[in-house]
Amino acid sequence: MENKTTDQPRDLRYVPLAVGHDLGRYDLRTGRLFAGDEVMSTPIDDMVALSRSTHWEDRVRAELLRDNYEIVLPDGFPCLFETPNSPKQSGHQHPKPKPWVVSPDIAMLEALLPDYQELWDSYTSQWGPDRRRVFAVGRLDGLSTSGIYRPGTTPEQVIGSTMLTHTDMYRRAPERLRAMHPMHATWTAGRP
Repeated sequence: MENKTTDQPRDLRYVPLAVGHDLGRYDLRTGRLFAGDEVMSTPIDDMVALSRSTHWEDRVRAELLRDNYEIVLPDGFPCLFETPNSPKQSGHQHPKPKPWVVSPDIAMLEALLPDYQELWDSYTSQWGPDRRRVFAVGRLDGLSTSGIYRPGTTPEQVIGSTMLTHTDMYRRAPERLRAMHPMHATWTAGRP
């Protein structure tokens, strides 16, 4: 991309969808709407220069590049995932494995699996068997780089983190799993 920081702004080439409502704003989630713009042939290396441009159009281009350049973990990365044959996915037309816990530590994931399954079973049982999630440990491709558990994280920390995310889980969890909640000792202190 030439002349990224010139004094002359370059209009964005954007073609809104022909269906639905045109809300008059750029939709950065759909790169094809910018198909006629030079950003679609811009290498990702130019993102920093565009993001520092004095022109707002270039900064939109930088965000479009950032948003459409998906960085994922290497193929075959370890994770605990919801299986495609999980009753919860039975209504989906094309069920696929859904990652729930991603970590480079496959031994931790394998140790976690029975407690994680029990935690979710106790939680989803309130809605019936068709809401059950079935989990497995394996390796998947295309996993997001966000939310990865660090090496050295324990199964207890993951169970506690999961209960923090889904607050009603604590109430429904078996006592031994409740003890893994980070606030359990505080909440139960002084109880007979």
